[in-house]
Amino acid sequence: MGEDLWFSVLGPVRARRGDVELELGSPQQRAVLTALLLSEGARVSIDGLADVLWNDTVPARGHTAIRTYVSRLRQTLEPDHAVSASVIRTVNGGYVMTPPDGGFDLGVFRRTLAAAEQARKADDLPTAATLLGNALALWHGEALADITGTFADTEREQLRIQHSNTVATHLSVQLELGGHSTVIPELRSLVDRHPLDERFREMLMLALYRCGQQADALAQYRTAQALLDDELGIAPGPALQTLHERILRADPALLLARPPHSDKTEPPRVLPPRTLSQLPPRLAVFAGRDCELAQATALIADHDTRPGAVVVSGTAGVGKTAFAVHWAHQIADRFPDGQLYLNLRGFDPAGPPMTASDAVRSVLELLGVTPQSIPEGLDAMTALYRGLVASRRILLLLDNARLATQIRPLLPGNAGCLVIVTSRNQLTGLLAIDGAQSIALDVLTTSGAHALLTRRIGERRTSAEPDAVRDITALCAQLPLALAIAAAHCAARPKFSLAAIATALRSSADHLGTFSAKDNDSVANVRDVFSWSYHALSPDAARLFRLVALHPGPDVTIAAIASLAGLTQPEIEEPLGELISANLLIEHSSCYRYRCHDLLRAYASELTHTLDTPADHAAARHRLLDHYVHTAHTAALLFNPHRQALELRPPQTPQPGTTLDVPFDQHTALHWFNDERHALLAASDYALVTGLTLHAWQLAWALDTYLYRSGHWRDALVVHTNALQAAEQLADPVLEAQSHTCVGAAQYTLGRHQDAIHHFTKSLRLFQSEGLLSYQARCYAYLGIVASEEGRSQDCVDQCQRALAIYQQLDDRLGYATALANLAREHGIMGEHDTALALNHEALLRWTELGERHTQAHCRDNLGYSYHQTGEHEKAIENYQRAIDTFRELGDHINEATSLDRLGNARDAAGDTTGARLAWQHALAIFKSNDSVDAAALRHKIERAAHLTARESGVRRN
Repeated sequence: MGEDLWFSVLGPVRARRGDVELELGSPQQRAVLTALLLSEGARVSIDGLADVLWNDTVPARGHTAIRTYVSRLRQTLEPDHAVSASVIRTVNGGYVMTPPDGGFDLGVFRRTLAAAEQARKADDLPTAATLLGNALALWHGEALADITGTFADTEREQLRIQHSNTVATHLSVQLELGGHSTVIPELRSLVDRHPLDERFREMLMLALYRCGQQADALAQYRTAQALLDDELGIAPGPALQTLHERILRADPALLLARPPHSDKTEPPRVLPPRTLSQLPPRLAVFAGRDCELAQATALIADHDTRPGAVVVSGTAGVGKTAFAVHWAHQIADRFPDGQLYLNLRGFDPAGPPMTASDAVRSVLELLGVTPQSIPEGLDAMTALYRGLVASRRILLLLDNARLATQIRPLLPGNAGCLVIVTSRNQLTGLLAIDGAQSIALDVLTTSGAHALLTRRIGERRTSAEPDAVRDITALCAQLPLALAIAAAHCAARPKFSLAAIATALRSSADHLGTFSAKDNDSVANVRDVFSWSYHALSPDAARLFRLVALHPGPDVTIAAIASLAGLTQPEIEEPLGELISANLLIEHSSCYRYRCHDLLRAYASELTHTLDTPADHAAARHRLLDHYVHTAHTAALLFNPHRQALELRPPQTPQPGTTLDVPFDQHTALHWFNDERHALLAASDYALVTGLTLHAWQLAWALDTYLYRSGHWRDALVVHTNALQAAEQLADPVLEAQSHTCVGAAQYTLGRHQDAIHHFTKSLRLFQSEGLLSYQARCYAYLGIVASEEGRSQDCVDQCQRALAIYQQLDDRLGYATALANLAREHGIMGEHDTALALNHEALLRWTELGERHTQAHCRDNLGYSYHQTGEHEKAIENYQRAIDTFRELGDHINEATSLDRLGNARDAAGDTTGARLAWQHALAIFKSNDSVDAAALRHKIERAAHLTARESGVRRN
């Protein structure tokens, strides 16, 4: 309903359907629409609308007129919809208007502001700056510019205040990020337009001072002083006066672009162009599409001057992906800032298409944005995405789309970027509304089909039997997927004549029922080729092909395939090679990962449900999930050696025939988790829907530390919610309580504090009823962390003390050390640095006894911070240096750089400007090589230190 509608009030009131501007009628009718839009889904009575239009002088037939305005608006906005389905609904004698999600500029503006505020609270200023800039870009002049009346004046003033506050916040964040030189022109303009608004004057003074223009900064104060006295008879406010005094005394703290970055949240990062070449490899034997390639390239001739999108459409098996990948490689040099690939799984028989939110989130991760830095909500994510690519030249290949809604948020907003989309559907909405271009692939021409066969089996064979080649291409309906399978069959039988192969294909009987072939005759023909190729397989390869269809993920490893088959990896190598040779399975560019075309997968699914028994399926599923659970359990303990092992029940050993991937250290465990994340998430859902509920719970346990540390908190919420549902089905209160704890932890990391408290409290009650003290202590610790985040320091301390008492009672050294560290952190937040130091020292001693060097380094870093705050700079420097040495030895370069930054602050405070500059330069080099932070603040500190060093040298020379 109204999905293509877009409403705008941040400027003149407008509405459009796609690219078509709608005529909204008389001023009164436009005012009615405005009032309904600004209600944002709340009911507006007819009397309320009458007040908007006429204040207290409602004409005799005013209510009738209002109903007429609403009726006309409905006809204008959605002429083909019934009243009951209209975007404007009648509710209890009034009206409710709910603009489509993302289809109202004011709603998008407010959601983007909320995401920016969330980023600011997480000390993620680069993301906040991007989101605030995108929010302001939604404005096109004065709000409600063409609406008159008291109602409009009141609403316009409120929106003007929101805009002004957003501008001020955006500029403030830019200043914190060190962008003082870039904001001066805008601040000068704002001060000229709003001379009595002291916020803009204060920021201008600060920016001028940071740029070395101290005299100009002081002159701005004198101007404000005189203006306020003349206009209002008052002095400048306290903030402006304080800044003036600090500039006069050259307060060195004014030169800091922003405080050191918080440990809580890693800022968004964008990988360098050299790492963004993520296209799949193109086929070495690609052929037969020269005309279409030239046509596609001609479509983007003006991509330098406008954003572009090209939809490559065609029936299943026509070679859309191969064409798009080949073309993308051809034009890759036009997009030096990166080439990205994402499979939207629009027609995957194993699961639903990827949602628009998941698609945008995935592309942000491809761009290098850390998962924990991605905001909530599709609008906010889209704003961040468009901000990140705004000044870049990027190619994005979106494969296997089903709906235009999957694509639209990822369309580029700037010239120089290109989105290539492949789909079985024509996606006419993208063409008509978003201006996308179209390439419709048909089956290959006769010459194109001949060229494809020649490239795959050699010119000697095709030129020797031209009639057989014509027969084979005709039998394959000149469809690339069918031709590829037929060519693989020919290549595997070099001594067979092509005529004999054509005869075998022609006489191939289909004994397998009704495979879905509803699209057209070409798909029916490709099924004949599938059947012919399948019947040529050995029994082991045929069984393997059928069982692959049971795998729930986007691709599959050799160990997972072996588990499905109940065989060892050496035992499946030959049948697996047979499937690859027959083009029934494709090996990724990364070794030992395989995928299956969705048509082939649907065909294999029909085969296995026809030829294999339910018992066969159940056993294969059990082995597959055992493979994931047991491998993940091993990887989890390597990833976090201090975690107590899970009792895998029942049984503790996997089913016979299960093959495990066996990581051997923390590095290989992390690599395995990264590679298998999507398959593991799919396995979590799969376990729940297939009734293997204990596997769903155990998978969540095994994934917990990895998902938390890697920032995939939304994924953690999904798997732990699955685990909670599994525990409830198992009627196991202990598992249920543990799942509540984990769901609460995921909610906490996502900033949903009240939801987190709800789950932690429920978990605590269950653990109390079961008498499990250690788990109760964990709940108290979590409740303390949430209290700290909400500024309830005394509640936090109380909860930490409860946890400490239980851990001490249980002699749980690990838990006690963790609770001590939490308590020390809170005392530091409270400014009680002596207490924080004492507790940190005790925590450090206990971590040292436990032999956990990584946590020792964090304790050293925290000690350095507390010593710095108490003015004991030499001790701060010593602890920072020891933390740096340990982080460096363990390969944790990001924490090494963070401690180097803080070391520079401590050396600077101690008067060692040269040492501070060296530490900051080293930190900057690490940050740049890892592309993990916005380094503007570090650069500014380095520049300031260099300036001070040069000035000191000049004084000494004089």
